[in-house]
Amino acid sequence: MKVNSRCFFMSGIFHCQSVARRTNDFASQTRMVFGTARTIIHRHMEKIPGSSRRMSVRTKMLLIFLALSVSALIIAGLLASVQMSDVSTFALARSTDLGNRAMEDSSRALTESTQASLLRLAGDQAYISNVIFERVADEIDMTTAYAGRIMEKPEMVRDRQFYLQDMQPPDRFSTTVLFLSPGVEDKIPAEERDAAGMMDDIFIPVYQNDRNLAALYVGTQSGMSMIYPWTTGMNESFDPRQRGWFVNARDSGALTWSEPYVDLLGHGLMVTCSKPVADPRKNWLWVIGADVTIETINQNIIGTQVGDRGYAMLIDQHGNIITRPGLSAGDMRWDESFITENLYASTNPALVAVVKNMTAGKTGIERVTYEDGDRFIAYAPVRSVNWSVAVVMPVDEVIAPAVRTRNTIFAASQETAGHITGQQNAMRNIFLGAFLVLLLVVGILTIIFSRFLTRPLEELRTGSEAIGKGDLDHQVSIRTGDEFEDLGNAFNQMAADLKEHISTLRRTTAEKERFEKELDIAKGIQQSFLPDSAPELPGIDLAGFNLPALEVGGDFYDFIPVGRGRLKGHPP
Repeated sequence: MKVNSRCFFMSGIFHCQSVARRTNDFASQTRMVFGTARTIIHRHMEKIPGSSRRMSVRTKMLLIFLALSVSALIIAGLLASVQMSDVSTFALARSTDLGNRAMEDSSRALTESTQASLLRLAGDQAYISNVIFERVADEIDMTTAYAGRIMEKPEMVRDRQFYLQDMQPPDRFSTTVLFLSPGVEDKIPAEERDAAGMMDDIFIPVYQNDRNLAALYVGTQSGMSMIYPWTTGMNESFDPRQRGWFVNARDSGALTWSEPYVDLLGHGLMVTCSKPVADPRKNWLWVIGADVTIETINQNIIGTQVGDRGYAMLIDQHGNIITRPGLSAGDMRWDESFITENLYASTNPALVAVVKNMTAGKTGIERVTYEDGDRFIAYAPVRSVNWSVAVVMPVDEVIAPAVRTRNTIFAASQETAGHITGQQNAMRNIFLGAFLVLLLVVGILTIIFSRFLTRPLEELRTGSEAIGKGDLDHQVSIRTGDEFEDLGNAFNQMAADLKEHISTLRRTTAEKERFEKELDIAKGIQQSFLPDSAPELPGIDLAGFNLPALEVGGDFYDFIPVGRGRLKGHPP
């Protein structure tokens, strides 16, 4: 019975060992499942928005959408600004180029037109001057012819009253004034005086028919002067024989025109057309003269206004200026020599070349450079007196309309550029406002969209927290029709599997505890089969120990007495 009892316990021990091994394997699997579950939950928890260690998905989405929107708006704004700046620059450049080309074309056209106009004007003025001077010359020819007939026909002379300058006639335009040079009062033949007095008959009608004349007179070699119309205030030292108009006519024997001189009668600067007439039989020499004032020439001959700063001038065959605007005697006296400007003395070679053409009787137009700017000089000859008319006009006045056109275009271009700049600024302000509005809209939409996208994550986070608290029956409800829904289904499946594993683990744990209790009982029974102590033999130390691999084992030992003084081991 003892042996059977041991065998029974031995088989029970072997059975307990087998069960214990299976229990340990299941415990290991359970630990692995729990470890996997903890890993999954930990990973899910790491992805939960609001984690203190990472930026939330919602924040990331908001920043990404804002970055993309801001970048797109900034790029679009920069491109628009660059394009508008290019448009402004292009418009200003094209307007400037248009203004320059318009000015060049207009200047060229105006220059050509003005040159032609100035040349025509110079020709017209020369023609008018020639007509007037020819008329004066014809009048002098007619007057000298009349004087010649008087000399040839003494019967034409009749008695008449002579008026000196201190004897005022009833009508100053009805007679001449008789003036005798110093020292000749008693030397003038009465016949010559009476004959010269007959010149009134020709002076009066000629003077009345030509308003350009200032005076008509006759000077004699004997020192007598007959001047029409009557006047007073003549200087007592006046002697016609010393005047240039008399000397030149006498020496040349032909019709001459004098250079400008200061008039004896106070008419300012004067030029005189004079011609001699003589009677060699009587030894008479007269010089008939007609005065034309410089003012008259300026007003009636070359006084045509040429633009704002243009003017005309008249020069003689020697290059002396006969008349031009502003030419006056000033404070000079009649007996002082008036020295006019000679253009040949100019230091401007271009002007000197023009004067050479003018004195040569040529017609043309030249551009002459002065210190204060270029001028056009158009010239044409006055052939009756061998003089030349010049019309002078500044080039900048000629092209002034073109310059004004260019300035108008430039002003319009600047106004356009300013308008474009204003539009750019307005567009920048509008873009900035739109940028802020779009940024706000994008932010709001991003928040709404991120909430929509992160709602499944929120649901998963809530489910993870519930599972973490032990609520394995919690189910997440995600119906998005995308990967989030698949993840929610996987999460629910994971929770169900985890619940099953934990339930199984609980059962195996309870069974393990029962097996461990049985093993403890079996171990106690096994230890009770072993001797409590070894027998004591003199001179011999005996000891025994049983150490099973698990809680219990199948090996036993015992000490059995076999006789006096002998021991016999008893196998298990």
